[in-house]
Amino acid sequence: SGILWAAYNVGATSPEEYGGYYAWGETEEKSSYSMSNYNLYDLNIDISGTSYDVATQKWGGGARIPSLKDFKELLSNCSWYDSSYNGIRGYYADGPNGNKIFFPLTGYKMHESARDKNYAGYFWSSTPNGDLAYILEIFSEEGLDETDYFYCDVDKDYGMTIRPVKDMH
Repeated sequence: SGILWAAYNVGATSPEEYGGYYAWGETEEKSSYSMSNYNLYDLNIDISGTSYDVATQKWGGGARIPSLKDFKELLSNCSWYDSSYNGIRGYYADGPNGNKIFFPLTGYKMHESARDKNYAGYFWSSTPNGDLAYILEIFSEEGLDETDYFYCDVDKDYGMTIRPVKDMH
């Protein structure tokens, strides 16, 4: 039982690549992310494994966007530390089984521009909260010992990255 976390994001081919940026519930990237070109605010279902799940649509084979519950388990069961992988800044989550996963500091996209790259990582969950949806947010201020990794909810029209999971049977 439990879940297996993918080694990299949807649209990436290795752990340090950011991969694609998607608005919540959308399965294609776009050149601009804004309220004016987004229409899933009213979709108030958990999209994990559905036709709105970009991980399921692009990877198949049981891959899905993690739920808020999955992120909570990752946060409480892993120890986290900042590092880099192939020269890209990010964070490792060390699991109790000895496995570790690298999360690059992907930033996010709003309108045409990418923001917070190399400063914070934002990863969609499948869990909505009205007009918002939950994300895993990881960030570090240079020179501070504090790593913040937590979940919060944000506007669904932002372009963010996806780290898929798969249920183990």
